[in-house]
Amino acid sequence: METLRQKARVLSLAWLHQIADAAIDTHSIPVVQQYIRDLEQAIADLREAQAENDGAIAGLNRQISQLHQQEATLNTQADALLQLNPPREDLAAMVEQRLQEVENNLTPLNNQLEKAQAIHVQYDQAMSAIEAKHTTMMRQLQTLQSIDTSASAEDRAAHALHAVNSALGGTSSIDDITARIQSHADVAHARLQQEVGTITPQPDPVADVLAQSAVQQRLAARKARLGLPPAGGTTVTELPQQ
Repeated sequence: METLRQKARVLSLAWLHQIADAAIDTHSIPVVQQYIRDLEQAIADLREAQAENDGAIAGLNRQISQLHQQEATLNTQADALLQLNPPREDLAAMVEQRLQEVENNLTPLNNQLEKAQAIHVQYDQAMSAIEAKHTTMMRQLQTLQSIDTSASAEDRAAHALHAVNSALGGTSSIDDITARIQSHADVAHARLQQEVGTITPQPDPVADVLAQSAVQQRLAARKARLGLPPAGGTTVTELPQQ
């Protein structure tokens, strides 16, 4: 029982409830993870204490049961000795003395059993509180990790988009460049047209001769259709006969 009392001092119920009710930063992943480790260590220690306490209860029950069996046997013997003819009060007195010793031994064992059973109930209550807190903190940790994962993914996406936008110069920058290039092309085209308009074409004698020949042919064809003499011809007028 000394080991049990030492364990009870180490695992004080006040400390167990204190860790279950501890105020922590539930928005910090490292803090929540450390708190969960503390809870898990407390659960492990408490289970060990429960096992020792339950073992002590089993041992006490066994000893008490054995003493009750001795008590019953001694009572039967004492009654039988007194009922003998003649009665054996001397032996009955010896048996009664042994019975008193058994009863004296039962008293502290029953007290120890009562305390061990009370500790068992307290340990069960503490375990229920700690396990419930552990479940809550595990859910909180999963939520925080999910939020952190999503935030990291969004942050990576933002950096990637920023890099792409920087490489492309942005849509507005591309539009501005296109507009400037188009404006420059329009100005260059206008200047080209101006320069072309100032150029005086050189005469081409071959083309001129061919053009005049074509005109003369058209005129000749027209005169022939009208019955007119060709160019350079003489028109003969017939005189009337006398």
